[in-house]
Amino acid sequence: MTVNEIRQQRAEHWERMKSFLNSHQTKDGRLSVDDTATYENMEAKMKEFDAAVHRAEEAERIEAELRKPVTSPLTGTPGGKSGSGRASDEYNSAFLNYIRSRVASNALQVGTDSEGGYLVPVEFEKMLYAARDKVDPIFRLAGRITLGSMTKDVPYVASEGAAALIAEEGAYGDTDDSFGKVTFHAYKFGRICKASEELIEDSAFDIKAHLAQSLGKAVGKCQAGYYWTGTGSSQPQGVMTAAGTGVTAAAADKITADEIIDLFYSVPQEERANASFAMNDSTVAQIRKLKLGTGEYLWKPGLDGQGDRILGKPFVTSAYIDAIGASKKVIAFGDFEAYFKIADRTGFEFRVLDQLYAANGQIGFRGRARSDSRGILASNGIKILKMHA
Repeated sequence: MTVNEIRQQRAEHWERMKSFLNSHQTKDGRLSVDDTATYENMEAKMKEFDAAVHRAEEAERIEAELRKPVTSPLTGTPGGKSGSGRASDEYNSAFLNYIRSRVASNALQVGTDSEGGYLVPVEFEKMLYAARDKVDPIFRLAGRITLGSMTKDVPYVASEGAAALIAEEGAYGDTDDSFGKVTFHAYKFGRICKASEELIEDSAFDIKAHLAQSLGKAVGKCQAGYYWTGTGSSQPQGVMTAAGTGVTAAAADKITADEIIDLFYSVPQEERANASFAMNDSTVAQIRKLKLGTGEYLWKPGLDGQGDRILGKPFVTSAYIDAIGASKKVIAFGDFEAYFKIADRTGFEFRVLDQLYAANGQIGFRGRARSDSRGILASNGIKILKMHA
């Protein structure tokens, strides 16, 4: 019997119950003892119809579920949660609530930071670092290392043992490889971003994306300056500090085509395959005007679909590399990915400052990242052009 047939029988039974009441009730709404017993039996029958309808509806629901096509793979984890810890939907939702309401739920405890804030959700961290990495080319040029603690020692081969031609029954040489290490530190970079209470509470405004962009760009600009020119003492070491001097210009205010060529060949042949040039925009402007001895421009316009090149190699520009001037290091050339590393410590720390700017109707958001940069044998694989004193 279908559910509709059972519903029909129930409806007919209900009509009989109403008819019985209309014909057997007294003026004051009472029933005799016998009529009361009869009506109670009719009520019991009605409950049986209700149960039958419920069973039939549930059976139809299950049948419909079983008939659904399974044409796509299951994603996520049981219960609808995606990931765990800072990658979970629960953590992401709790973090957004923390931004808007300044109330930290227990779900955020898994990301508690040592300085009193919370580590941002994985999704937020990806947005933030994506914004950071667009700020300067160093983020795509350098090799990457992950810091799991406050420091990390990275070993490297400082020199390799040499092979030799050996006569028949001659003795093999036993020259050893020598090893060194570079220690990366977790230096702190951060800022406070402020926003009005009304803007934060407006659900139409994507406050999370705004904070990721704002904090990411600010941190990126600060880091890029150190990654190019940092001294390496109580701060990251920059490319221009770690690299070896390939050429010293004859003048303090101009570069020649010959000096660019000399810089190119100061990098060993095996390291030039993935090498690039890096310099300030103003330096590029001067190089575009240089000519070779044949009268041809040193600059090769990007008409071959590969982009502009210098001596056949790509180049990038950064505002954090010095412009041409006395004693300035103005051009770097080499394999940056192999010989220069950026080390990021996992977890971007975040804290809501709901009282500091309350008098102005604003909320502060403090963001903090830890990272470092170091050259690894950079003096061998990256060379710079330095201007005359």
